[in-house]
Amino acid sequence: MVLEYVPGGEMFSHLRKSGRFSEQAARFYAAQIVLAFEYLHYLDLIYRDLKPENLLIDNQGLFTARFYAAQIVLAFEYLHYLDLIYRDLKPENLLIDNQGYIKVTDFGFAKRVKGRTWTLCGTPEYLAPEIILSKSNKLIVVFFSKGYNKAVDWWALGVLIYEMAAGYPPFFADQPIQIYEKIDGPFLCRTNHLIYRDLKPENLLIDNQGYIKVTDFGFAKRVKGRTWTLCGTPEYLAPEIILSKGYNKAVDWWALGVLIYEMAAGYPPFFADQPIQIYEKIVSGKVRFPSHFSSELKELLRNLLQVDLTKRYGNLKNGVNDIKGHRWFSSTDWIAVYQKKVEAPFLPKCKGPGDTSNFDDYEEETLRISSTEKCAKEFSDF
Repeated sequence: MVLEYVPGGEMFSHLRKSGRFSEQAARFYAAQIVLAFEYLHYLDLIYRDLKPENLLIDNQGLFTARFYAAQIVLAFEYLHYLDLIYRDLKPENLLIDNQGYIKVTDFGFAKRVKGRTWTLCGTPEYLAPEIILSKSNKLIVVFFSKGYNKAVDWWALGVLIYEMAAGYPPFFADQPIQIYEKIDGPFLCRTNHLIYRDLKPENLLIDNQGYIKVTDFGFAKRVKGRTWTLCGTPEYLAPEIILSKGYNKAVDWWALGVLIYEMAAGYPPFFADQPIQIYEKIVSGKVRFPSHFSSELKELLRNLLQVDLTKRYGNLKNGVNDIKGHRWFSSTDWIAVYQKKVEAPFLPKCKGPGDTSNFDDYEEETLRISSTEKCAKEFSDF
């Protein structure tokens, strides 16, 4: 698994240099993390194969779209009855006969499937979410593909109808990967049971547009119920991890609360010289807020840094919507953040694609080669 080079450096470095972020900047970064965690915890939709470059829309565009779409519905109904998935709906494969009716052609991607299949095929603009699932998400890396069934044909039909009526596809960009990212919106998802378990500034890199990339999935785990593994960074551990009571994805939302606090204050809410002292403070759940914190921020943090799991945001009936709908995020346009349309509070200065000036410099230890064999005595009689 390879992550593209991110020239903006670690958030950790920028946070240490600036002391703390404004609430506006903290909100901007926090929103992206919420989207990334939402995708991990509820992962699903991505698209299949339909592109209408050669379909022209007349002055009765909507009527024409309805006329052609009805014929495709009948064709798919028959194919699906035979357990066939078409998988290549696009204008190039639709011919019009002398009566003005369409003929569906080119069955090169058609496949008989009674359950699910995993083949990646089709045109980027028309891929259904289930197909792209094995690719990548804008903020995180996707690990699991659940396969797909005949439902991908209906997705393709939706894309085609949109383009026939609007004159352009709902998802388009210069590069295929950009198209995939637009398709796999975080609001189109179902549970994938992933827990990240290692949120901290050192694992957040800033790209050349000022947006963050969540990295280092060494502690990530797929969990449908509870798990008991003790892992993570002391300052960010949730109480239930420390107490070995078993835990679920709610630990990520606790870590988000710690990170938001640190971004806005310049230091974490729980810190001490020794890990055991940090653990004691975390389990107590007592948090003191700096005077410059807004009342909205304090309220959100109290609900994220909540020891009682039955009251912690992200773990309640409404899930992540309790966080996204909180008044601290009232000015956040979630879709615009996901599509990178919001101006970032910080833009890294990059001289080129390989510029490393935004990363901290570390002294390399001199490699010392011994002139004698380390274990010569043990193998003297070998």
